[in-house]
Amino acid sequence: MEFPIFSGSEDPLIWIYRCEKFFLRQCIAALDRMGLAALHMLDEAQLWDHQVEREHPGIGWEEFTKQCTIQFGPSTHTNPLSDLILLEQSGNVAEYLNIFQKKLACPSHVVQVDHSRIK
Repeated sequence: MEFPIFSGSEDPLIWIYRCEKFFLRQCIAALDRMGLAALHMLDEAQLWDHQVEREHPGIGWEEFTKQCTIQFGPSTHTNPLSDLILLEQSGNVAEYLNIFQKKLACPSHVVQVDHSRIK
């Protein structure tokens, strides 16, 4: 299993997911995750990572992934849940399912339920 490469031109959520699977399967300690990820970043992502390391020395993996998603993910001015609801099939079923899965994977679709308000 090879560690995934990230250049900044692809979806950061998929890269982060693959990194976390790698960490889990290879038993990578939390302290080693940032260094390993930094070695596998190229182009725009590598330049961005260098800046993050200077501005936030000792940044943890969780905060790093949040910043990475903000930097390279979809615009914060879009509403992915609305995009998902309004999605219509225009091609074949496989293309539709692929687009649906990508939109569904966006972290803003995770709904936190306040169980204390449910009667």
